[in-house]
Amino acid sequence: MSFIKAGQDRRGGRDSHKWQVTRSIRPIYRTIRMMKNIDVYIKIEVDLDESEHPQRFAEELCRVLKRVYGVRKAEVSNLLEHTAE
Repeated sequence: MSFIKAGQDRRGGRDSHKWQVTRSIRPIYRTIRMMKNIDVYIKIEVDLDESEHPQRFAEELCRVLKRVYGVRKAEVSNLLEHTAE
């Protein structure tokens, strides 16, 4: 029993390059599908040091959401500073 080599069909002849490429391509229609688009509004309360800037912290939070969770768009709509109680 001999093993089939790359570029060789089962009968021992050579496969054409076109056939090899055609066999290796997966159907694209299985990977493309409609995805939901939702808006999520989150309220976050954070204690920051006096040296930290709230706007810079909010921008960094948006960057992390985009990078780690694959969020398409993250933006800060409002910043409210409260005095310590």
